[in-house]
Amino acid sequence: MSSIAISDKRYVHSSLGPIPMPHFESKILSLDDRWSIIKLFIKEKGITKHHIESYNNFISKILGDIILEEPVIETSIPGFKVVIKGYRVGEPQVREVDGSINRYITPMECRHRDLTYAVPIYITLLPYENDIPGTSVEVYIGEIPLMVKSNKDPLSNMSEEELIKIGEDPRDPGGYFIIDGTERIIVAQEDLAPNRVIVDYGQEGLNVTHTAKVVSSTIGYRVPIMLDRHKDGTLHISFPAIPGKIPFIILMRALGLERDIDIALAVSPDPEIQRELLASFIQSSDIATVDDALDYIGSRIAIGQSRESRIERAKFVLDRYRSPTYRFKT
Repeated sequence: MSSIAISDKRYVHSSLGPIPMPHFESKILSLDDRWSIIKLFIKEKGITKHHIESYNNFISKILGDIILEEPVIETSIPGFKVVIKGYRVGEPQVREVDGSINRYITPMECRHRDLTYAVPIYITLLPYENDIPGTSVEVYIGEIPLMVKSNKDPLSNMSEEELIKIGEDPRDPGGYFIIDGTERIIVAQEDLAPNRVIVDYGQEGLNVTHTAKVVSSTIGYRVPIMLDRHKDGTLHISFPAIPGKIPFIILMRALGLERDIDIALAVSPDPEIQRELLASFIQSSDIATVDDALDYIGSRIAIGQSRESRIERAKFVLDRYRSPTYRFKT
């Protein structure tokens, strides 16, 4: 095995600080306690509030972050560019067959007429010619379905009498869309939740005993990362841009943790968990340095190139594709 044994704590740098004790196992709630919590949650929050809050956050924040992520639009005209200065989400509307805009559309009318309950999106563009700003203009770029009872929906501010007057059920919790007259909902999938680790058992008959998955995500960028535990106890990671699986220890070395003890402590201070890494350390014992690990990864994506080129390519791929929430430190 390369570098220093896991159990040899004499070589741990003092800068790491004291090794924290493992967390004590928390008390597990009984089945009755869990049902009581679920009932209280539904009573207080309802069954659709999380959908509405998520949509409100998307409209008020995430949508703007996506639009303004790349605000400068370069053109083929020398010295001329366009900058996105802002955006605006309008009120519910529908375009009639004669071209007119109906701004008094309601969810019930959309149901009856097989229409989509939606709001328009506008962006403000400012042209620049030789860095001299011109006159800004607001441009319509499309529509987005509006969630019933969200903040942008007028129904969320109506009284019970007003809702009945326009044909709506005052007890309707909302949290759904109306697409071509049909009520639609978004089914929440936990395994697609961003930046949350989901652990599961491997499929029967395969060489994998356990799987951990995380969708590492920032605005406008998502990377799924998988960690598999094989029957021999070794750990392997897979993510886009690198074909096949990479031994976990090799990836950790490529990220700068050269010594075994540093990798073990980065995983956990608990000796029991560290012992689970033994098979992986033995598997990757021939890859002893950061450059060796980068060369191993680079050989998967820069076949036939020189060692220096493989190492640089591996650095680029790890920085660009491994995780948008982590950047490779050179």
